[in-house]
Amino acid sequence: MATAVAAGVALAGMTAADAATRAAGTGSGASATAASAAAAPAADGPLSLEVSGAPRQAVLKTRALVVRVRCPLTACTAVASARARLPRAGLGLPAITIQTPARTVRLGSDVPRTLRLPLSEPQLRALAGRFAGGVQTRLTVHVRAHDDAGHHAARAFAITPTFPDA
Repeated sequence: MATAVAAGVALAGMTAADAATRAAGTGSGASATAASAAAAPAADGPLSLEVSGAPRQAVLKTRALVVRVRCPLTACTAVASARARLPRAGLGLPAITIQTPARTVRLGSDVPRTLRLPLSEPQLRALAGRFAGGVQTRLTVHVRAHDDAGHHAARAFAITPTFPDA
């Protein structure tokens, strides 16, 4: 589906003809069209999900991974968690898996929320030990979202933990 622009507001999932019909049907000018277009949910299109944050985060300071989640077109429910696998090569030991508890949050339409995914003390020690050994680790934050119409979206965001100089 094409993206159309009606009175300066971009709407995903609308054709140019639909946008022109919507703009012509309001009869009150561009401001009413922009207001109605901004409030109209994209019920027939796919769910839009945005995940952002700092790609490098000081995890010992915050003791958590921090990401911002937003559903720009419709209200949605998002579930976020982070995971990393830390292999212990040469030691003959199984790999350490770091996983944060899942956080569920209800998002309003175009209302961003900041999510903190806390790390436990053993997880922080494991990350700090790898950093001290000169091994960089990347944690992947997975966010899944769904809206009331049943549309689903998933995004992944990679974070590299940083540590202050000791």
